[in-house]
Amino acid sequence: MALVLSEEQTMLRDSARNFLSAEAPVTHLRALRDNKDAKGFSPSLWQRCAEMGFAGVLVPETSGGLGLTLTDAVVIAEEIGRTLAPLPFLSSAVLGACLLAASDNVAVAARWLPEIAAGKAVVAVAIDETARHRPASISTKATAHAAGYKIDGEKVLVLDGHVADLLIVVARSWSAPSGIAIFAV
Repeated sequence: MALVLSEEQTMLRDSARNFLSAEAPVTHLRALRDNKDAKGFSPSLWQRCAEMGFAGVLVPETSGGLGLTLTDAVVIAEEIGRTLAPLPFLSSAVLGACLLAASDNVAVAARWLPEIAAGKAVVAVAIDETARHRPASISTKATAHAAGYKIDGEKVLVLDGHVADLLIVVARSWSAPSGIAIFAV
């Protein structure tokens, strides 16, 4: 099935392509690799991406983002992939922003969504417990305590977890209607 872009999405694609071609050519990735950069991305480049609106593409407008669609995020992701730009786009701007925007915890969303949109916070989602993605097989447990919750379990392959300002942990919780809940850590 072909993806036919709207005029606005075509403009978004062209803008992202021009920006990333100029600011994040493949040589940028190679320099990070050759220097064994511990972060794996350039915070200053991510800040410039945020100024272009990339970091807030899925953050609601009321929280300082663009409030666009997943298709718009895919348009940006494709251009990021075109230049192999190492950015926390998927972890923060897509997964983190979507989970926080859909969360029932308004205070946590209000605290972190503007930070994501501004490119000031990197968010990582800790869901997987094995090398295979099996969200139905989550064994990490969250138990209610007086001061909040105690999370017990292990997560693996947490994209951008090593540089995250916020971890969103998926765990079993019998207090959640579905038995699964997310926790901001």
